[in-house]
Amino acid sequence: MMVLVQLSSALVYFITEAAFDQGLNPHVYVTYRHIVGGILVLPFAYFFEKKTRPKLTVTMFVEIFLFSLLGVGLTVNMYFASLNFTSSAFVSATVNTIPSMTFILAVIFRCSYSVVISTMNFDVQKKDVSHKLLNELLKSLCRQEVLNIRNSHGLAKVLGTTVSLVGVMTLTLYRGPAVKSLWNSSVHLSKNTFHKNWMTGSALAVASCTSWAIWFTMQGFMLTRYPAQLSLATWTNFLGAAQSAVFTAIVMRHEPAAWSCTSLVGLGSILFSGVFSSGLNTSMLIWCTKEKGPVFVTMFCPLQTLLVVVFAYFILSDRLFMGR
Repeated sequence: MMVLVQLSSALVYFITEAAFDQGLNPHVYVTYRHIVGGILVLPFAYFFEKKTRPKLTVTMFVEIFLFSLLGVGLTVNMYFASLNFTSSAFVSATVNTIPSMTFILAVIFRCSYSVVISTMNFDVQKKDVSHKLLNELLKSLCRQEVLNIRNSHGLAKVLGTTVSLVGVMTLTLYRGPAVKSLWNSSVHLSKNTFHKNWMTGSALAVASCTSWAIWFTMQGFMLTRYPAQLSLATWTNFLGAAQSAVFTAIVMRHEPAAWSCTSLVGLGSILFSGVFSSGLNTSMLIWCTKEKGPVFVTMFCPLQTLLVVVFAYFILSDRLFMGR
């Protein structure tokens, strides 16, 4: 299942890059694609989880709103804005920081649990709602990952995390010689408006991956509070689309024409990514996180980078560099 998620995500890069090149605004794209994703998952959530869906309280709505903000409103907008400044291969490579960041956050949260409890003189038996919510959040975050540097498994985790972060920093700061192309492809994507500012794009990409790592880590808490995965995916898509729409309206208030999508490539990218990335992938990610945990899910991120590089080099004949 996770292999299919990474394959569809890799294809989204190229379709989206072509749509951006034809003038589709990244923030408008994020808004529309999550509306499509929400519409796709809604009927399944309504019928299959009709009897198991928890009651939506004000507190629960606020929690889902913040969850959507981390998963869509902030993360995806920064992510695709970075694609407008860099390249598909580079942006997909920065995704490799997500497993490292998720692992680090899971370890930090676990180590911090006893400190927080003792510092706040926390009584888990109290009936106060805020105490119960905080206790559930802390337990959910802190049980994610165990690190023991005295055995080979713990050392391997630390080494893998360090190598991953060093690799991404190298991609961000270093651009080496080009890799010789083996042949010319008949398929090309024009890139007249791309690669304007590598440092801005790099900062946006890393910031989005950090937000994404927090989102993955918090999924355990949300699934404990709201165990209906399809309904949670539906709320995430619709609230994320609303948050993105508000942000886009503020940023693009003097450009109402940006909301229109007149090209077939732009419309196709919205529908494809809405169905596969926002609809199916979000639902599968939430389900896999519930079954295996966030670190397992993010372990498959490097596969996406490999697929993007293979597609870019062998199918589109993109120029690849040692580094970015």
